[in-house]
Amino acid sequence: VTLPGTAAPGGVAHANVTDLSGTGVSCQTARWWPQGTDEAIEVACFDRTGAPVDVPFTGLFLGGTQDGPNSLGISRGYVYAADPSAARQTPPAASSQRTGAVTRTGTGRYSTGVPAASTVVQVTPVGTAARHCAVTGLGGGTASIACTDFSGAPADTAFVLSHTGAQSLLDDRRLPHGVSLVADDAPGAAAPTITAPWMSRPGSATITRNATGSYVVRFTVGYLSSYTHVTATGGGYCSTKLRNDYSRKDDVYLAVACFTASGAPANTGFQVTYMTASPYYP
Repeated sequence: VTLPGTAAPGGVAHANVTDLSGTGVSCQTARWWPQGTDEAIEVACFDRTGAPVDVPFTGLFLGGTQDGPNSLGISRGYVYAADPSAARQTPPAASSQRTGAVTRTGTGRYSTGVPAASTVVQVTPVGTAARHCAVTGLGGGTASIACTDFSGAPADTAFVLSHTGAQSLLDDRRLPHGVSLVADDAPGAAAPTITAPWMSRPGSATITRNATGSYVVRFTVGYLSSYTHVTATGGGYCSTKLRNDYSRKDDVYLAVACFTASGAPANTGFQVTYMTASPYYP
């Protein structure tokens, strides 16, 4: 994928699969690099057995080390952890914003410092071997994640991580809007719930579970064009089946599918980050 006129050193690149059939496919970033004034991003996608597959996806590139005019200056940032086997790594400034050193705490397990105001974390594995990463903890200024291979076995991997609190992950001259929330669910739970919701405009968010590992999230902020990222909490992985923010302004419909680390549908919590700088907003 080539993004015209967006070249920047370092930065991070997210990828989020559009799993229309809910079959457990996934996408991740393989690499990204400047090409003149453009930014190039390579994305790798896999089926639940780890085999390459052609599927739709969306991507996001974040770069730069300075705050834009809409930043609150505390609760937005990212990091690229490029060395999966390092006991401790401190990424260069171009690849880390408001994020501390990354510590490997076990096979496929990592933690990093984030602002205490952070409420939502998004993670994308990096590389050409199929990996899944989930958020296992967020609080006290630390975010923790666990990564596996397609069989569910713990596995080291490079990754990118972004975090945000009460502001959009986007930060540029346009006025960004967005939503972040944490959906809580587990096997045996009566119904999923939403905690820690934030919206850039007054609104509401709801969640329903319509089958094992299958959810509908709706919120009243948003319009195209946009980017949505979903990351499982606890373990396994989640994907976006459908994002409809184009039928009506401020009526966003997200269909989310969640799986065990080995690809079986499963009830689990997840974190959602939605962002837009739509020209249709004032």
